[in-house]
Amino acid sequence: MLKDRIIEIVKTLTEVTNSNILKWNEDDPKSVSRNYRRKMISNGEDGTIYEMEIKFILKNDNWQIEEDASLWLRNKLLPDGIFYITSFKSDGETSHLRDSILNNFCKDMSPSIEDIENTLIDIAKGISISEFRESRLDKILK
Repeated sequence: MLKDRIIEIVKTLTEVTNSNILKWNEDDPKSVSRNYRRKMISNGEDGTIYEMEIKFILKNDNWQIEEDASLWLRNKLLPDGIFYITSFKSDGETSHLRDSILNNFCKDMSPSIEDIENTLIDIAKGISISEFRESRLDKILK
């Protein structure tokens, strides 16, 4: 069954990642968003390329790891050379792999509110400036 093969692949990836046999590297280590988002890539011995994005999302005033983890397999023998894997509702295996990559290769990921605080201040100012302009125009036109 295909589901069993997928689970087997993801479990094996998790095991070799945990045992530090399989190394994962950042796609873009100079990215400005690397504190909360990283695309991690690894190469299998057979030439298969594995890609997984580690992503935190801002929910209200807290950073949270993205709920659903997904994995891309790139191999020339696959249809169109690529296969997309997400967690089946019952197994959560891709989440285990994501957590393993995070713990072994992305320990320095620690998004904070301060990372976006200045942007939020600018957004708040933008709302105020906008409102100010509108009320000023209303006063002039009356």
